[in-house]
Formats: sequence, structure tokens, C-alpha cells
Amino acid sequence: MKLEKDSYLVINEANNSASENRRYAMCIYEDPNYESSCSGNKSKFFFDNRIICLGSNIENDRNKYKTETMLFQNSLKTKSEPIWVSGSAREDFDFKESLYTKSFLSILDNKEKGYYIPGGHRVSIGKCNKDPRSNSEITSGDYAFASIDHGISPKYEGYEYAMLTKTNLEGIKAFCHKMIFEETALYTVLQCNKYVHIVKDKETNITGYAVFNCGNLIDKGFVKDVDSPVMIMTKEKEEGLTISLTLRKGISSKGVTLTLDGCWGLKTAGKNYKIISNKKNETAIWFNCQQGEPIEIELTTK
Repeated sequence: MKLEKDSYLVINEANNSASENRRYAMCIYEDPNYESSCSGNKSKFFFDNRIICLGSNIENDRNKYKTETMLFQNSLKTKSEPIWVSGSAREDFDFKESLYTKSFLSILDNKEKGYYIPGGHRVSIGKCNKDPRSNSEITSGDYAFASIDHGISPKYEGYEYAMLTKTNLEGIKAFCHKMIFEETALYTVLQCNKYVHIVKDKETNITGYAVFNCGNLIDKGFVKDVDSPVMIMTKEKEEGLTISLTLRKGISSKGVTLTLDGCWGLKTAGKNYKIISNKKNETAIWFNCQQGEPIEIELTTK
């Protein structure tokens, strides 16, 4: 399943140093319409060097080939250049293995990227000559790859994995061991279905939402409802709440109404957003969205 379309959402927040900013981004990738039988919801949430990737409702009716979600497919400088699987170096070449993750699987590729795959996934790994998913000689070369295997003609399949950028073996090991226990886990998936993907990152205290279908289907965090397919990030602060919202790519510019749990007021008025109601311990906010352009607002408790 190829990934072509994308949209980005960014929250910028100043650190203690006024000259230093941190960026948090969320990105939704959708399956293109190159094959009508292929469908599914995919999302990526960016928190510092952590990228949390979710998929739901992956299905198609192809009965000749497996459906896979590619984790990486990297060229090798030499055949012995290692990838690390569960802490062990794989320097051998010309192999393909299928691994089932009972608790979790850790992988470090040859490009300083680490992967955490929780239990319940079938993962294919290998090193070989020529792209194993192509018969074209144009793509020939020595490769290392890893993918999540959804099987033949999958129905309602999904996945979860995290990728760490610019890391090493000790970094991905430490990340995986923290994820074993709920109290030390660096992120939590709050919801992942055909309606919405929700992830909370504990280190940044940011919750990201990828909304695919609308209508009272969100039941986690501060967001209660939204009337359009959007991407949202919320960050809890002592003095209030920061919200960044944008339409998913491909959705025409329009007004969006977001309903939040609790009574909130605007810290600063703006031309492209306003509170339209405060009642029964919930707040409705209207956003005048332009395609792909995020709107960030600051809210205070009333």
C-alpha cells in the first residue's frame, strides 16, 4: 500500500530559552485511489524525535499478494552492513524472515532509525538484492527492509508502531523497555478505529487527533466532537489549553465547529476563530479553515 497524500499540523511552543522553539507535528497519510479495492486509515504523530504510526480498517480483495505496511527499505553500503533485531546484529545477507511479536519487537535500521512494534503484529525482515516487492531491474540493488504483514485479502486490519529518529541501539532499547510498563510508557494510544486515531504523548503532554469520520465518535481527551475531517493537537498547560487545528488535505476550505469538554474562554480574539457557545460544561468553537493551514489558539478556564 503506497503512501502519497499528506497534510501537516504544527504546534510551536517556546522553551525556557526565548530563542529556542520546539515543533510538534501530526501527519495523516491516505491511500491513493490507484486501486479501488485498497482502503484504510493511516496516521502519523510527531513528538520531538518520536513518530507514532497508526493504521486501521486496512482491507482489499487482492488474493495473489500480501498487503504490507513498509517500515523501511534502505540501500546497503555493503552486504554485511548490519540491521539490529531485538538487540542482535544481522550481518548475514540474502534472507527473509517472518517474526510474530508476542510482547514487542525492536529494530534498528542502518540509517539511525529505531522501531518499536508492540505485540500482536507479524513483521517481515530481510536483506537481499533487488526490491523484494518489484520485478523491475531499475530498482535492483542491495537492500535491508522491514514491514508489517497484514496477510492476503485483509479485512479490518490495523497496526501500531513507533519510530525514533537519530537514535542508536541503546536508544531504541531504552525506549522499548519504558513501553513495557504503563507507568513509564512514553505514549499511549487512546483510540484507533475507522473514525479517529488519538495518541497522547506523556513527555510533551500533547494529545493528537486524526479525525476521519465525524459525529460524536470521539470519547477521549478534551475533544468531544468535530463536524469535519480534521487534525487536532491539544496541549495542557497550568494556565489553560493550546489547540491547533487544520483540515485534512483534500478537504475544501470551510468553517469547522469543534466541541470541547469544559467551559473555556479565548485568551486572545482572532478573525478566523470564535466561541459560539458555552453550555452544560462544554464549549463550541468555530474555525474558519483554509486547506492545509493550521489555526492555533490559546484557551483559559472560565
